[in-house]
Amino acid sequence: VAACAWSPFDGRAMSTVHYKFKSDPEYAHIRFDGVYISLSDLKDQISRKSLGGPQRDVDLEITNAQTGEVYTGNTTVQKNTSVLVAVVPVAPGSERQDFNMG
Repeated sequence: VAACAWSPFDGRAMSTVHYKFKSDPEYAHIRFDGVYISLSDLKDQISRKSLGGPQRDVDLEITNAQTGEVYTGNTTVQKNTSVLVAVVPVAPGSERQDFNMG
């Protein structure tokens, strides 16, 4: 699969971020429009694709596979980036704030 896949439906190229959990042998991918995807949208899409939807008691820690940078806050992730995903517990009494729980 190419890093930037073509969609026959609209003639536009889709951007891709490759991700994997520590236990996964291979990378999966998230496709999106544009050059960047927000961290919250990336977490939301990974959660829906790999965990069956957002989880209230855990968060996803996203780390750049090449640089080791842990993405936090309102940051964005550039297309064609490979990231490592870790499921981390949310502190008791707090709730996920970075993506839609619905």
